[in-house]
Amino acid sequence: VKHRCLNCIIYVPPCRHFFLPKQTKCVILRGKRKWNILNYFAPKLSSDELRKMSAIALAHMGDAVYETLVRTWLCVHGTATGKDLHRATIALVCAPAQAEKMQKVLPLLTDEEQAVYKRGRNANVHTMSRSATPAQYHSATGLECLMGYLYLKGDKNRAEELFRAMMEET
Repeated sequence: VKHRCLNCIIYVPPCRHFFLPKQTKCVILRGKRKWNILNYFAPKLSSDELRKMSAIALAHMGDAVYETLVRTWLCVHGTATGKDLHRATIALVCAPAQAEKMQKVLPLLTDEEQAVYKRGRNANVHTMSRSATPAQYHSATGLECLMGYLYLKGDKNRAEELFRAMMEET
């Protein structure tokens, strides 16, 4: 008897000596063992998994998500190339700019999102940027934590909505 993966049509033998990739999770549903392979391009972690993750880990993921959104926004809206694109990216992803953008969307956050933001803002960060004050750096870490949380939760629409609100001209 073979078991079908929840996300695709791969069948795996039910042998306990069968070695699965690290990204494979065993899930038991209705008394049957099924293998759930995590999709890294579109992760959907549970609330428990996200709570177990450190704020620094969420901020690490959120840093990449936010920079990807900024780079995409610049490519779509700008005509700059090469060095100018890089400079514009650096200007938008630096801690002072992130802190400023976070203040724009703070009133739009739900209670859950505010809790995640505060968790990141209050994280014990061991390094500090020379170009930002400690308050700006902590606020930027909170923003990155929130973006990482939304991405890993699979709520990309909400991350996109908040990013659009950040990038609106006042």
